Amino acid sequence: MNYFDVGQGPLRHFLCSLGHRFDQHVADWDVSAVCRAQDPLVFVFALFVSFWAILANIFWRRKNATQVHRWGVSSKILHNHVRPQFYGTSRISPVTNRCELYYPTWKRALKYCVSIPVLGLMLVASLLSIVASLNLQGLVNEDSALYFPILQGYFSPDDGFLLGLLPPIIHALVVTLTTKVFIRVAEKLTDWENYRTYAEWENQYAAKIFFITITNNYLILFHYAFIMRDAARLKAQLVILFSRAEVQHIFQEYFVPFIFTGLLIKGTTVRNSEFKDKKMSEAYIQHLLPAFKGTGALLHEAALQYGYMLLFAAAFPLASILTMIGNYFRIKASALLLLFGNRRAIPFKTTSIGIWRHIFLAIGVLCIFTNIGLCLITFETIPAASKPATAIIIFVAENIVLGFLLLCRTVVPRESNSVMTAKAKNQYLGAMAL
Repeated sequence: MNYFDVGQGPLRHFLCSLGHRFDQHVADWDVSAVCRAQDPLVFVFALFVSFWAILANIFWRRKNATQVHRWGVSSKILHNHVRPQFYGTSRISPVTNRCELYYPTWKRALKYCVSIPVLGLMLVASLLSIVASLNLQGLVNEDSALYFPILQGYFSPDDGFLLGLLPPIIHALVVTLTTKVFIRVAEKLTDWENYRTYAEWENQYAAKIFFITITNNYLILFHYAFIMRDAARLKAQLVILFSRAEVQHIFQEYFVPFIFTGLLIKGTTVRNSEFKDKKMSEAYIQHLLPAFKGTGALLHEAALQYGYMLLFAAAFPLASILTMIGNYFRIKASALLLLFGNRRAIPFKTTSIGIWRHIFLAIGVLCIFTNIGLCLITFETIPAASKPATAIIIFVAENIVLGFLLLCRTVVPRESNSVMTAKAKNQYLGAMAL
């Protein structure tokens, strides 16, 4: 018996009936055992999520092309805003024949020799936090090289269900703190690599953030799902990490800035007698407000949420509904924060969200493998199938979904007919004008 044996209480329904049926006649209920005999409809739901992820990306691409044409920002030159932090040597540009700053590529390549090992250290730190969490839960054998006696004995499987949840909660808090540190380090590394344009900087920063997100937030979930094949611990850790991300985002990104901004303006009004009896000027209020941190952090939060929702949808079907409800309030709160909680943002024209679209696509493709693997390997939705039969089913299902992805990307055009017609008309009128 382990601390996931929760009898007939509400925790039973919370952990294993998030879209799954279970045997009502089991007296001493073991979540880990029951969750391995899942409803076959979970496999159908996993396939549905995989197809949805593909179609969402395809039609998002079409919607992006429509908005780009509608807003008149289709020129690629719009990406070439030079960052004021960029430095280099002056030279005459071979393209424009004007003086410009130039930074040699070989110097940046040398800096990669430092950035890559630093990212490797982040990966090692994430692995160590996972090893510590597994040791605290008593899931590492004594003959294993990852066994640390100093971490043993704090949480026994016989201590009860709630106490057994403490290691996953501690790990979620560690993930929160280390993610903040890692993001700050990634930002400093990207600045140090000295990219010329905002688009180049954003792409490199997003790539580092995606690497950090995969290693620090999802790695332990992959361990529970495909190495330990422990459905109960996967569900518990997933629910904790997902809830932590949602609560942290709402509290940190919205409540704290509004409270801080209100206290700051109120304190400044009291300290400065010139503003006691009259309103502060709009310019001074803008000076007091924190600067808008850009869209990169918002897209990172969205990618993290997207991964929790898709990669382990078979383990936590309720995440889709919770994400939809949470995003409604996020949109409203983001609008308020952008209008009143931050300094007025300086807009830059762009044709897309850059590398983030490819990151969302990568998550959508990865969810095909994770959800089908969860259903057939971890949850054993087809328990009568042998290992060769299971491997064949996984191979066929994954190739069907991947074939559908390639078919959609080939058949569905990037732009709608109205956009293509409008572009052709503008090109014709431009040619006639010349």
